[in-house]
Formats: sequence, C-alpha cells, structure tokens
Amino acid sequence: MRYAWYLLILLFPLYLMGQTLAGEWTFDNPANLLGASVGNDLTLVGSHTLVQGPSAGNSAIRIGTDSHYQCNHGIPANGGGNMVNEFTLVFDFKLNDIGPWRCFFQTYYPNSWYNDGDCFINNAGQIGLSDTGYTPHPVFADEWYRLIVAVDLGSSYKYYLDGCLALDGGSQARDGRFSLYPSDPSEPLLLFADNDGEDGSIDIAYSAIYYSCLNDSQASALGGYGHTITPASEAMLPYLQTPKPNSMYICWHESSSSESRVEYGTTPTLGSSQTGTVYEFDSNTVWHKVKLQNLLPDTEYFYQCYSGIKSSELKAFRTPPALGTRTGHFRFVIAGDSQTHYEVSAGIVNRIDQKLTELYGDDWHNDVQLFCHAGDTVYLGPYLPSYITQHFIPFGSISGRIPIMVATGNHEFESDYHYQYRTYEELGGPEGEKYYNFDIGPMRFLFLNPNISTGTQSVWLADRIAEANSNPDLDWIFTMSHMPAYAELWIAGNDSWAQNTVIPILETSAKAAMFISGHSHNYERGVAPTAELTTIISGGCGGEINRWEEYANANYPNTLIAMDHYNWLLVDIDLQDRSYHATMYSMGHSDLPRVNEILDEWEYEQIPEVLADPVAVSEFATPAIPLTLIAGQDACWPEPIGTRFQISPSASFSTDLTDRTRYYTDIYGDTGSPLWMPTDLNEGIDLWRLHILSATLTEGNTYYWRVKARDPNLAWSDWSAPRQFVYEIRGPEANFIVLGDTLQPFIEVQFIDTSIGSPVSYNWDLNGDGVTDSAEPNPVWVYTDFGVYNVTLAVMIEGQQYSVTHQVALSQPEPPADLTITVSGEDVVLAWDGDPTAQTWSVWASDDPYAGFEFVGSCDTNSFTLTGETQLYPQRFYYVLAHQ
Repeated sequence: MRYAWYLLILLFPLYLMGQTLAGEWTFDNPANLLGASVGNDLTLVGSHTLVQGPSAGNSAIRIGTDSHYQCNHGIPANGGGNMVNEFTLVFDFKLNDIGPWRCFFQTYYPNSWYNDGDCFINNAGQIGLSDTGYTPHPVFADEWYRLIVAVDLGSSYKYYLDGCLALDGGSQARDGRFSLYPSDPSEPLLLFADNDGEDGSIDIAYSAIYYSCLNDSQASALGGYGHTITPASEAMLPYLQTPKPNSMYICWHESSSSESRVEYGTTPTLGSSQTGTVYEFDSNTVWHKVKLQNLLPDTEYFYQCYSGIKSSELKAFRTPPALGTRTGHFRFVIAGDSQTHYEVSAGIVNRIDQKLTELYGDDWHNDVQLFCHAGDTVYLGPYLPSYITQHFIPFGSISGRIPIMVATGNHEFESDYHYQYRTYEELGGPEGEKYYNFDIGPMRFLFLNPNISTGTQSVWLADRIAEANSNPDLDWIFTMSHMPAYAELWIAGNDSWAQNTVIPILETSAKAAMFISGHSHNYERGVAPTAELTTIISGGCGGEINRWEEYANANYPNTLIAMDHYNWLLVDIDLQDRSYHATMYSMGHSDLPRVNEILDEWEYEQIPEVLADPVAVSEFATPAIPLTLIAGQDACWPEPIGTRFQISPSASFSTDLTDRTRYYTDIYGDTGSPLWMPTDLNEGIDLWRLHILSATLTEGNTYYWRVKARDPNLAWSDWSAPRQFVYEIRGPEANFIVLGDTLQPFIEVQFIDTSIGSPVSYNWDLNGDGVTDSAEPNPVWVYTDFGVYNVTLAVMIEGQQYSVTHQVALSQPEPPADLTITVSGEDVVLAWDGDPTAQTWSVWASDDPYAGFEFVGSCDTNSFTLTGETQLYPQRFYYVLAHQ
C-alpha cells in the first residue's frame, strides 16, 4: 500500500484547497479490485486481470477490448447547465505496446454504435480526440504516466501528463458531447469503453474523479512519473530552414514581443548573438526570422531564441559540409503530405525522432542534417491557423534540430502565407522562391513547383542539371516535386509535366539519383526507364491515406513497389564511396498500424561495375502457349534486377511484336484482412525466361529476338546478339546449354535450362556420378579437375519426365610461353612471351581454390598486374589464365 499512501500525501493539499474527490479507485485489494476508497464501487462489464503496478507492493488491473467499468460518479449537474460540465478525471496508466487504439472513457452510457469514445490513445501514442486535437508529445510503451483531464465546458478542456500541460483542447460546448449525465446509477460514466473495438489493452494503477476542474497549479501538484512535457500551444518552437555550410535561418512564433534574437555558439555557453526580423500575419500570429551567418561548415552549434521575456529551450543543430566535401556521411529524411490529420503527422514525426535517437543517440542532429518535405504541409493554404496546428506544432519535436525544406504542394494554393513562412528568396529561380535549389557537400537539391510548370521553370531545371553535370564538386542531384510522374494508387494525381519534361531532363544526367514526390498519399518506389534514377512517392505523413481500390489504380511496369501505408524514408549517403543506402519505415494504416517497420530498403553505388551483355539462348520457340524465350549471363556477374525482351520480324528490330520489361519485384495490392500483407506479383519470377502467347507468331515464319539486363545500380547492359528462329510447333523435350567458350577448373560454370515446355521440376547430375546435384533451373557448378563430364538434366513437364545428357569438357589450354610471376611491392605481375594479338586472356585469382576463384580482369597483351594482391594473399596465391 506504499503507493496509495504516496497518493494520499499528494492529494491532501488539494482537499485543503477545496477540491474534493467524488471517486477514487486504487486496485490494490485483490479480494475487491472494484472497491472504491472514495465514492462508489465500480461495476465490471467483461473481464480484467490483476498485474504488477508501478512500484513494489502496488498492483494494477489490465483491461482490454470489449471490457470496461461502469462508474456511478455521484456528481450532480453543475457548470450552469443540465449536465455535469465541470469535473476532472485522473488515470495512472501503462501500455504494453504502441499501435492499437485505447480509450479512457465514454460519456454515453449505452455505448452504442453511433457514439464513439471520448478520450483515446491513438496508434502513434498520442492522447486526445479529433474535437480537441491530440497531444503532440506521445506516450511510449512500458512506461507509467499520469493523465489528468480537467474539464470546465464552455471555458476550458485540458490534458495534463505527469503534471505538465500537454494540450489545451479549447472550450468545448456546455451540455455537449463531453458533459456527464448527473449522478444516476442507470446512466453511468464508462471507463475504458468504446463502441467499436478501439479500446485495446491498458494497465491502470489508479483512477479518480473530482467534483470540479483542477487548475494548472493543482494539476502540477498531482505530479506523476517524472516525464517533462512541453506544452506545444505555448512553447516557442524553433524552425530551421535554408541550410548552407556557413549560414542557417532560425524562425519561431511569438506574438508578445517584436524582438527576434538568437544567442548561439559552439558550446552550450553560447557567446554570440544575432538579431533578425518579424512578420506579423495578425496580432496573434507573429513570425520571427534570424539568419546566423559566418558559421563553420560541418560544425555543431547550440542556440536559444529570445522574444522579450520569453525564450525557447536550448537547442542544437549541425551545419552541412562545405561544397565538394567527400568525407563522412550525409543523411536526410523524406516525407510529405502531412496536411489534414495533424495528430497522425505529429505521431509520425515523433516516431522519426524516436528512430533517429535509437540509431544515432540523443544528439542525432549531428548524424542526420536535413528533412525534405514533398509538399502539402497544410490542407488549406489560404487558412492561416492551419499552418500552426497542421505543420509547425506537429513538427516541433524535430524542427529545431534539422532544417526542413519544403516543395510547394497544391494544397498550399500558392498562398502568400506559405511563402511568408519560407526563407527561400536567396535560393529561388527566375520566378522567385516558388522553386529553388541549394548545394551542400557534393549534393545539389532541386525543389520544383508543379503548380506553375512553366517553360521558364523547365529551362531553369535543364540549366541547373547541365551546370551540375559540369561541376566537379557535385556528385549527386536529388530532385523534389510535389506531383508524381506515375502513381499506381491514385492515377488521377499523375503529372504530365513530371512525365514528359522533368524525368526526361533528369535522365540526361548520371548524377541524378532520385526524383521524389508526394501528392498520392502512400509509398511507391520505381525506376526511370533508361537512366540510373530512382523515383519515390512518399506522401504518407498525415493526409488521408490512399487505400487500394479507393481510386482507380494502375500497374506501371517501372514501378517496383506500391503500398497504401503511412511512411517516411531515411537516406544515408557515403560521400567518399559515392553510394547510398535508403530505408523506408512504415506506419501501416488504420487496419494494421505499424511502428517504424522496415518494408523497403535498397542500395545504390554511383560507380557500378559494368554489366556484361547477356546471352540470348533459345534458338527456337516452345511448342505452344506459352512461347518461352530463355536468356542468361555468365555466373560471375550480379543477378539483374530487370530484363527487357524484344521479338521482331526484322533483324533491325525496326518493328516489335513484343517488347517486355520486367523487374525482380512488383509489389501491387495486398492480401486484405487480417494480415494485410503486400502482394508481390513477380514473386519467384525468372527474369531470364519470358513466356509469350505464341498466338502472336505464325508457324513457319522467321523471327528475331534479343535481351538486355539491368543491374542493381540501374545500369542497362547493351543488347545481346540477336537470335534468329523459325517458329515451329514442337513437342516437350529436355535440353540445356553451358555458357562460356572455355571452361576451367575452379571457375564457376553456368548451366541454363532450355527445355521445351513448362517444367515444374528439375533434377541435375552435373558430374556424371548419378547423384542429384541441383534442383534449380539454372545451376552454377565448380569443377576441380580437367576432363570430360556427362551432365544429365531430367525435367517434369505435364506429368511426364524427359531427360537429356550432354558432355561438358574442361580441356587444359596450351599455357603461355615462358610464364613468369614476380612480386613488386604489393602487386603481383604475370608475364609471358608470345604474340600479344593472338588471343585475349581472362585472369582469375584465389587464396583457396576450393572456395572458388574471383574474376580480376582481362588483357590482350602479354602481361597482367594484380594490384595490391599480396595484401589479400600474403601466404599463397593461385591464378588461372583462360582463353576468352
């Protein structure tokens, strides 16, 4: 009972101040968990269980979905109405997880389908309701909190967490939704009830109800569990923007003073001061701007904002690296369309803060330095109050730590309010700050505006791309424009300017890495048709999510992944290696909330290995529907992420009967209730085999086909040498080929199944010993000795087995004359006599031949240098020289 005694000590002063408890329940008596220490006992509907409370000797109850308490609170009508309009509710609570909705109370005792609960914890851990808003500061799992809901209808409706004001929910209507029925056992207040299942499991250690509304000091005296909550409606929330290596803008709201001053320095003691300007939207909305200049690149700065007697918290940010810097990492966040449901966007922003803290620690602003917002920060741009409620408050937990740069969306409506809040004038194009660019490190960021997709902007974009192409200090171009080129979940939102102008311009640059958009409220990732450019839609940060089949959908061939999820992305660029790793964190949707669940990630290397041309294998068509074309590639090359097949009646491919591009994945749609798993339409796809309806071909006619492949870095190979065939109807049969003209021991040999028909199983004996070595259609095998091997393939087609045996010869080539091996420093030099133009050699190396050889290069001279190989193989070194 120590915890109950602690509560009595805290509550005693409140009795002296005239605030009286109408009911109190401590849940400490296992023999009578429903018993009241003050007021009436509770009545249980459903079930609950006894669990450990917040301290030793203290217990709690766990109550879940479809279970609740009836509470005869004993309070008569008050507050100048016919209902109970003044009261205070207190709950000590803990969550075991974040995701399911919870409900604290329901004022309508029948709990029927048309009356929702009246105080929730949403799937982001925020407390409130749409009528009052939600607390920007979320609660987290496995931590105890004290919630106070202090109600004086017609005057105030406030939420407190651990004694701190968490949200002012406005006045609310007297005798309205939030009022209680006067004391009557037949019309009870319901605790932890909801009409449609949004009352997930919650642990409760204490609950109480007061006859009147507690004020701020009384709520503070009640205390709680030590969490410090900043009241978002009152705090000066700094907002960083327009980052440069030597400057940063710091902005904030404060209407009580026209002073705009920032104290700053490289330590928390600060030491420097800078003043700025104010812009008065109205008497209650005053925007302060201070530009810090002469800063050092890639340096942490501490700062504090001052307006009159008010000041912000002490904050810190890091300046971006100097132009051309190619050391370390640069990381930035992507999200968009945070408009409308500010409680959702605030929850996602808080989850971003939580994940970055988990990855990089409390001072994560030293590791993540930019937030790129794809636009639609508000739902109605010409409505001034929405900027504070829908953008600045929800983003307050991170806006003072990293700069937020915004691409103008359609919901900003080109409003002057939007542009007065921005500080992009010095970055803008020929039409002002409506579109702009900035360079940091080796990166150029372009923020476009599809609302004014003029020829002027298009010329400006082309100029910025050409300029970046010729600038040796720039390696990367990241482009944002609110409207996407191709959105699968909402095709009505596609932008022809992005399709026909922006993407083609970006495709002219090998430095263009991403085209990022929003507008469609979901997540999608695709690839540009020809260039090494990734396309992103990240419009799931608060707007009403676009669900499958809610609007007209389309499955575009160059879109790899589409999900109807709330989401955000983290891009991590290795500046020295010129590569990046991108991660998409999903928040799910209303049917299945998720918490920072990784549902997509990929890597990109800006200087990829050149992909070898694939080989068109099939020399004839398969017997009937479907026709199968089979291609392949040497085993030493990476698996492609996509292939493109063409069939033509012309050897010049001037006309195509078939032109098909496919990728390793095609996430489109989901499985629906209850798991809502994304569906991969290309699961198990063999990119080297294309099935086509043979009805498109005429028996006896001659056709040509070819194939090209796309590697993980999005680079396309050249076309394979074309194959000619006469289309003919043939019966099922087993067959295969071996890729490569010269086969050597210890070097991987690639086998390709070319069976006619549609095999459902494969059985390979690759060395003639009668034992199955592989059940894959295209296995890789390594031989250790020269010789001739009988290789047998057996396949099952339409219920019947077919088999074929071919001989594979590994003949020892004539060695080069007078081969010598010398070590020069860290290099190994191979040299031999002979006519250097007589043949081309490929070179393979290993420190363990039984672990396989690695291709290290080729030459058409009589020497080859393996650079740095003595470091890799200091004790022993094996090599193979093979004729190409």
